[in-house]
Amino acid sequence: MATISDVARKAQVSKSTVSRVLNGHSVREENRIKVMRAIKELGYSPNAQARSLTSGRTNVIGVMVPDMDGPFYGSILEGCQQTLWFHGFYMLVRSTHHEKGSEPNLVKLLWEKRVDGLIILTPREIKEKPMQEVLKELVSTNFPLVIADGDIDNVNVSGVWVDNFLGGYKATNHLLQLNHRRIAIILGPEDAPEAIRRLNGYKRALKESGVPVDENLIHVAGDYLAESVFRIFPDIMAAGPTAIFATSDELAYGVLEACKQHGINVPNDLSLIGYDDVPFAKMLTPKLTTIAQPLTALGQVAAGKIARIISGEEREIAKIILPTELVVRESTTSLKVSKEVAYSKTKV
Repeated sequence: MATISDVARKAQVSKSTVSRVLNGHSVREENRIKVMRAIKELGYSPNAQARSLTSGRTNVIGVMVPDMDGPFYGSILEGCQQTLWFHGFYMLVRSTHHEKGSEPNLVKLLWEKRVDGLIILTPREIKEKPMQEVLKELVSTNFPLVIADGDIDNVNVSGVWVDNFLGGYKATNHLLQLNHRRIAIILGPEDAPEAIRRLNGYKRALKESGVPVDENLIHVAGDYLAESVFRIFPDIMAAGPTAIFATSDELAYGVLEACKQHGINVPNDLSLIGYDDVPFAKMLTPKLTTIAQPLTALGQVAAGKIARIISGEEREIAKIILPTELVVRESTTSLKVSKEVAYSKTKV
């Protein structure tokens, strides 16, 4: 039977690094990948029974998620499952299906099922009164709770999220360094915390380069679905961008499809950068330049924190910010000549 030492040797990292990965602590992404690959190849399995907590607990962690379709939440849930499994917990996942008003009801449902703790992924109603009341009730009973990929300014709980401001800044700065000045941005939900932070990063990068913010280049899709791009694509191109920053890879895929329909070549006519680095990003044609979010690590860190709260190892409130990384592929290129891509609404 493989041991943690075997995993460390296989991954060529220290035992403490393996332990940090399995416990959901933040580590370098390349080390996390090596450790998880070694675990899979060796068939390493921790003794869940030895790690089970005191009797009377269910050893089940509830996870609330907006949806379970697509690669974004799949990667986060995989990270949660890996770490919870290591700590001897099972995962009970429930989706809101993006239904308005469903979040507080679903939180109550999971709580009533007597789960040992709750991870809430990307809450959209966290500032609204019904959700605030439910969360305050949970906090008042010291119920183990972690919010991942969400705004926790108004809730006294632990949270894990990605530095979306810096991600937006990196994406825009990459395009600026390629001599682009007419840079459009496509947001998902306009009032979502991550969308606001990515937009602020976009504006900061423009300001530092002396490029005025043109409101005609800021567009809202309303969600992160590829098909939502088709409706606004004529308006996007009417403003004459030479590059587009799509704030999700799904939106970037929508841009690629719209460009193909209208004979626009990416990246020769239009550079494109996405956000997330989901698995299909490197399978597109052209391969998508994007901002990589550590999605699996996000799940691992959230799960590790909830497990340590339950064990009593870490009861203090923690706000953990994970970094993003620019991944340059084929969909962006330098603007070699001064040009305005002035597509009219009638052409697109």
